[in-house]
Amino acid sequence: MKGKIEKSFVNDNLIEIDCIHIKNLFKAILEVRRNYFYYRTETNETIDDDDWQEQLERVFAYELYHQWSLIQMQYNDFLLKEGKRNDLLYINGEVGKGLEGIHKYPDMVLHGGQGDYVHQEIAVEIKRKANITSEKVIKDLEKLSDMITEGKMAFNAKPFKWGVFILTCGDVSDMKNILDSNSLDAIRDEVLCVFCKGDGILEYSTIDEIKYELL
Repeated sequence: MKGKIEKSFVNDNLIEIDCIHIKNLFKAILEVRRNYFYYRTETNETIDDDDWQEQLERVFAYELYHQWSLIQMQYNDFLLKEGKRNDLLYINGEVGKGLEGIHKYPDMVLHGGQGDYVHQEIAVEIKRKANITSEKVIKDLEKLSDMITEGKMAFNAKPFKWGVFILTCGDVSDMKNILDSNSLDAIRDEVLCVFCKGDGILEYSTIDEIKYELL
């Protein structure tokens, strides 16, 4: 599964993934402006691409947290009006989640809250293009893969429904340049990879699609 979404035309019907929470995450990513992806190294009026540098991952992450929280609060308000208080979900950053007795800290999660081991929706890892290596990407993908696998979570916690790897300032070709199909053998096919550059366009692909393209 793969696709491309443009902010100018985004709506729920155009996002093929049948999950309101993934749709809301996509909308939040598209709301993050370019200056949270890049910064200018020169102040002159005429600049070229060499004068833009990638922001640190946490700069993007803080703004994504903000935009995603705004959307989730609106959705929670809707759920409350519908009398669905038990379906409320919240976003946390770098909260510890037990994996086979070891705490892992995904960059962001959408879940029922700290101490809730049942309502586990989305675990997110973020990397920027300038900071990716095969080892770092595989480590994040393995973490996400474990977090969506039944029986991997500690404390009898339910697995997350979605694991999402976000690459900022890059695209799928940047990942394929540092990976091979064998390196992805242990990664669950369902892990979703998202690519964004702050230009109002988002692309996504599941690991199984990337594996196929690497063959």
